[in-house]
Amino acid sequence: MAIFPKTVMSWQVATAGEVTEQSLRLFKLLEPKIDLLVIGLDSNERTVWDRVLKTARTCGLNAEVLPTDHACSTFNFLNSEGRLVEQLVLLCKT
Repeated sequence: MAIFPKTVMSWQVATAGEVTEQSLRLFKLLEPKIDLLVIGLDSNERTVWDRVLKTARTCGLNAEVLPTDHACSTFNFLNSEGRLVEQLVLLCKT
Protein backbone atom coordinates (compact mmCIF):
# COMPACT_ATOMS: atom_id res chain seq x y z
CA MET A 1 0.00 0.00 0.00
CA ALA A 2 1.32 3.46 -0.86
CA ILE A 3 -0.06 6.23 1.31
CA PHE A 4 0.15 9.88 0.29
CA PRO A 5 -1.16 12.85 2.28
CA LYS A 6 -4.46 12.82 0.34
CA THR A 7 -4.44 9.50 -1.55
CA VAL A 8 -3.97 5.80 -0.95
CA MET A 9 -2.83 3.50 -3.77
CA SER A 10 -2.58 -0.23 -4.07
CA TRP A 11 1.13 -0.83 -4.68
CA GLN A 12 1.53 -4.26 -6.24
CA VAL A 13 4.32 -5.35 -3.89
CA ALA A 14 3.46 -8.07 -1.39
CA THR A 15 6.83 -8.83 0.20
CA ALA A 16 10.03 -7.02 1.04
CA GLY A 17 11.73 -9.19 -1.59
CA GLU A 18 9.61 -7.49 -4.25
CA VAL A 19 11.01 -4.04 -3.42
CA THR A 20 13.26 -3.52 -6.43
CA GLU A 21 14.51 -0.61 -8.50
CA GLN A 22 11.71 -1.39 -10.95
CA SER A 23 8.98 -1.39 -8.29
CA LEU A 24 10.29 1.88 -6.82
CA ARG A 25 10.43 3.64 -10.20
CA LEU A 26 6.93 5.07 -9.67
CA PHE A 27 8.13 7.16 -6.75
CA LYS A 28 10.83 8.85 -8.83
CA LEU A 29 8.19 9.99 -11.34
CA LEU A 30 6.01 11.84 -8.84
CA GLU A 31 5.64 15.61 -9.05
CA PRO A 32 6.21 17.39 -6.81
CA LYS A 33 9.14 15.30 -5.64
CA ILE A 34 8.70 13.66 -2.26
CA ASP A 35 10.97 14.69 0.62
CA LEU A 36 11.02 11.28 2.24
CA LEU A 37 9.86 7.76 1.49
CA VAL A 38 8.91 6.05 4.76
CA ILE A 39 8.85 2.26 4.44
CA GLY A 40 7.14 0.24 7.14
CA LEU A 41 8.18 -3.41 7.42
CA ASP A 42 6.81 -6.10 9.69
CA SER A 43 10.09 -7.96 9.70
CA ASN A 44 12.71 -8.11 12.42
CA GLU A 45 15.47 -9.24 10.08
CA ARG A 46 18.10 -6.51 9.81
CA THR A 47 19.33 -7.92 6.48
CA VAL A 48 15.85 -7.40 4.99
CA TRP A 49 15.74 -3.81 6.24
CA ASP A 50 19.25 -3.09 4.94
CA ARG A 51 18.46 -4.49 1.48
CA VAL A 52 15.23 -2.48 1.15
CA LEU A 53 16.97 0.71 2.28
CA LYS A 54 19.91 0.14 -0.07
CA THR A 55 17.54 -0.45 -2.99
CA ALA A 56 15.62 2.77 -2.28
CA ARG A 57 18.80 4.80 -1.99
CA THR A 58 20.21 3.25 -5.16
CA CYS A 59 17.12 4.63 -6.87
CA GLY A 60 17.96 8.09 -5.55
CA LEU A 61 15.14 8.14 -3.00
CA ASN A 62 15.56 9.63 0.46
CA ALA A 63 14.17 6.71 2.45
CA GLU A 64 13.74 5.48 5.99
CA VAL A 65 12.86 1.89 6.93
CA LEU A 66 11.00 1.45 10.22
CA PRO A 67 8.67 -1.03 11.92
CA THR A 68 5.19 -0.45 10.49
CA ASP A 69 3.75 1.19 13.61
CA HIS A 70 6.68 3.63 13.82
CA ALA A 71 6.44 4.31 10.08
CA CYS A 72 2.78 5.29 10.50
CA SER A 73 3.62 7.68 13.35
CA THR A 74 6.49 9.22 11.39
CA PHE A 75 4.29 9.68 8.31
CA ASN A 76 1.56 11.37 10.36
CA PHE A 77 4.03 13.69 12.09
CA LEU A 78 5.79 14.74 8.88
CA ASN A 79 2.49 15.13 7.05
CA SER A 80 1.20 17.41 9.83
CA GLU A 81 4.28 19.60 9.23
CA GLY A 82 3.34 19.90 5.55
CA ARG A 83 6.30 17.85 4.30
CA LEU A 84 5.93 16.01 1.00
CA VAL A 85 6.15 12.54 2.43
CA GLU A 86 5.00 9.16 1.24
CA GLN A 87 4.64 5.97 3.19
CA LEU A 88 4.88 2.43 1.89
CA VAL A 89 3.59 -0.27 4.17
CA LEU A 90 4.64 -3.85 3.62
CA LEU A 91 2.75 -6.14 5.94
CA CYS A 92 4.90 -9.19 5.47
CA LYS A 93 7.46 -11.24 7.34
CA THR A 94 10.18 -11.48 4.67
